[in-house]
Order: sequence, then C-alpha cells, then structure tokens
Amino acid sequence: MTVERRRIAVVGGGVAGLTAAYVLQQGGCEVSLYEAEDRLGGHAHTHDRASADGRVLRIDTGFIVHNERTYPLLLRLFRELGVATQDSEMSMSVRCEGCGLEYAGARGPAGLFARPSSALRGRYLRMLTEIRAFHRAARTTLATDRGDTLTLGRFLTRCGFSRYFVTHFVTPLVSAVWSCAPTTAMQYPAVYDLSNDLFALFLDPTMSYSSAVFRKRPAGWGDLAAAQHRKIDRLLDLAGVGDGTRLLEIGTGWGELALRAAARGASVVSVTLSQEQRDLARARIAQAGHADRVSVELCDYRQVTGRYDAVVSVEMIEAVGEDYWPVYFDTLERLMRPGGRIALQAITMPHARMLATRTTYTWIHKYIFPGGLIPSAEAIAQHSAAAGLRVRENDGYGGHYAETLRLWRERFTQRAAEVSALGFDPVFRRMWEFYLAYSEAGFRAGYLDVRQLLLTRAATPAPAGGPR
Repeated sequence: MTVERRRIAVVGGGVAGLTAAYVLQQGGCEVSLYEAEDRLGGHAHTHDRASADGRVLRIDTGFIVHNERTYPLLLRLFRELGVATQDSEMSMSVRCEGCGLEYAGARGPAGLFARPSSALRGRYLRMLTEIRAFHRAARTTLATDRGDTLTLGRFLTRCGFSRYFVTHFVTPLVSAVWSCAPTTAMQYPAVYDLSNDLFALFLDPTMSYSSAVFRKRPAGWGDLAAAQHRKIDRLLDLAGVGDGTRLLEIGTGWGELALRAAARGASVVSVTLSQEQRDLARARIAQAGHADRVSVELCDYRQVTGRYDAVVSVEMIEAVGEDYWPVYFDTLERLMRPGGRIALQAITMPHARMLATRTTYTWIHKYIFPGGLIPSAEAIAQHSAAAGLRVRENDGYGGHYAETLRLWRERFTQRAAEVSALGFDPVFRRMWEFYLAYSEAGFRAGYLDVRQLLLTRAATPAPAGGPR
C-alpha cells in the first residue's frame, strides 16, 4: 500500500520558518517554503564584503542571542546541524551623543561609571536613585491601576520622574526591548491590560476566557455559550455552591461564573487585578439584577480576608508563577472555612515536561504570559498537600480546550477588520492568531491538558463517590 507524503507549505524563510521546514522534511513531509525576500534567514543576516587586502569579511547585521536556559531546543538544533556559536556578553549599554554620557548597567560600578566624569554628574547620580523609585511606582501601579488608557509617558509624568531619567534610561530600555522608535516609546501602555472590546470580538456572549465543556465534538460557534455554562456549572457543583453559600472567586474574568453562582442563591466576592474586567463584570451583574449578591473588587488575592464556604479559581494558577505556588495554596487554605471546598480549573502538562521546561524562556513567556508556568497535576498535589489540602477529584478534558481554541481562532480571523478598527496592527493580529493556534496544537497533541480539581482540607472526609 502506497502512503502519500503530506504536502506542507511553510510561509516565511526566517529562522523559525527554516527550522519548521527542516523538522517537517526530516519527518517525511514534502515541504514548500515561501519567502518574499530574495534571501533566507530573516533578521539573521551575514554579508560578505571584500577588505582592502582582498580578504572576504563576513559582517553580521543581525544575529540570534541565545543561551541554554532560554533556547535549549535551538541549541540542540545548532548541534545537530553543526552550526557554530560564539560566547558573548549580553547587556544593555547607553551612549548619548548629545551630552557624552555612557553606561552599561549590567557590568557593575565599572559599567555605571564607564567614564569617571560621570561620578561628578549630579543628574546622572539622581537618575540612578530614580531607578529604584521607578520599580516601586511600577509595582504600585500594577496593583492599583490596571486600566489600558495609561500610557508609559503619562505614568512617568504622573510619578514626577525627571526628563533626564526618561531620556537616558526609560526610552533606551523600552526602545531596545520592544524594537520601537524612541519617538513612540512613550506611547506604549504602562500596563498590559487588553481591552474588553477586543475579547468581545472573539469570545461568546458569556465572555468566558477559559475552556468550555461540549456535549459533542466537533462543535459549532452556536454551541460555545452553552458549553461555557456547562463548564461553570460543573465547577460550582464541584464546590458545592447553592443557596446561601458564601463563595470567593479568585480571578473574575468578566463575571459569568459569579452570575451563575448568584442565580443559585450564593453570596459572591470576586477579586481581579484588571480594572477593565472589574468594570464590565459589575455592569453585567447589575444588569442581571444580582448586584446585591455579588461584590467584584480590584484586589490581589493574597490581600483577601475572611472565610468562605467555597473558593473557585479558573485558570489562575498558570499565571501565578512557580515561586508563588506555596503562597497561592496557603491562601486558598486560609480563606476556606472548616468543611469548605475549593474547585480549581487548571491547564496542566506532564510532570516530566514541566520539570524540563520550568527554566526556559519561550515565545509565550515573552509575549503572552510573562512570569507564568503551567503546572503538572503532581505539582498541584504536592503544593496543595504542603498547605494542608488534598486533591479529592481530578477530571481532565484537554480535547475540549482544543475545540474551544479553534472556535476562538476562527472567530478572531473572521473579524480581523473589526480588530484592526480597535487599533490593533497586523503584527498584533498575527501574534494573537499564532498564540491561539499554538495553544490549540498543544491540547490536540496531548502536550497540554485542562483539569477540574476539588480540594479540601486533608483531614476532611472524601466526598461520596471518591476521586473520578
């Protein structure tokens, strides 16, 4: 029996496109590579130039900075292909042609005072003290002002930072990290908090930004809202939420879970760090007539006080970061009254993969979820046990997340013109579509899973029926 080779087109001949084409070809696929430029390699570009004595000089005008921690797969590919690499120092240095200031922050005193005369520059010495003030002000703003209308320039003006600090520290830093022109750096948002209007374009009317649970697959767009309600109802059932329940929700989203809980007669406190989400959730809850049962607060979950019959948190742990998992589970335990229940929905990966990737720095970390880590079911069990909790039920349904992401991705691409009208440029649209497709592939391949878990205190008897 003859098996026809899969024919795959790869668009873009940069490093990523060339790598994809190579891996696919190694896997037996017939690959066609398309590149608009007259050369391959993307921004990794080496020019051959003749020197005065006739030698050929190879001049790099683009390069790939990498190390074992952040690019282990790239380095494995380099070794496989026999690509030579060269050690280098990675740090940012600044030189001002106007005033002659030079410094390199990562090289200690020798870098900060690359020119001894800098020690006599009063404005420069003040700039160094302003860096610490900048970090304090940034942390405060992240905790209290999540609106997307605050630009970086307005943030710096509001906090009273000097023009010298802005010109010689912030502008070079932002321009280098985001590859933008210095003239546009101050127009960037001070806080990453995408608008409600963007999400409304590709989410269903429930505004649920987490995996749904479908009756059947493949599903159509018209099935998504009911599937989101099915997911929410399963979580509320898991947490035992009913008439009179005092419920804490960690991570409001846009309020659909709080609405469903209030409709059951529960009293709900929901906390979020997004001002945009809080405002819309409050409006939706008031419109549904449940404002007397639901309180949505702009608050870090670690600052919540009181005790609750049930705690629910949907796809929050992935953004917490591994260093803060002990605090997360300690907080869940502290906020639950005796006999209470905790229901979590969490994206997970196999434990071995989590351990292998926990120190890597991927595209998702850089552009979508900085500081996050997807846990394994084993890590959740270990950290919850350390906090005095026990996983009582644990259901996985990763295929449903793949279906959810497919529907979001198709809706997003269908409404590209409306996304553009909101001010999101083609680069962002490509990035977001890639993020949705990338995530969908992870769930379809089984690399990722999504689980609903019930936690109780370790001394609490298991619910009837035991783990599922």
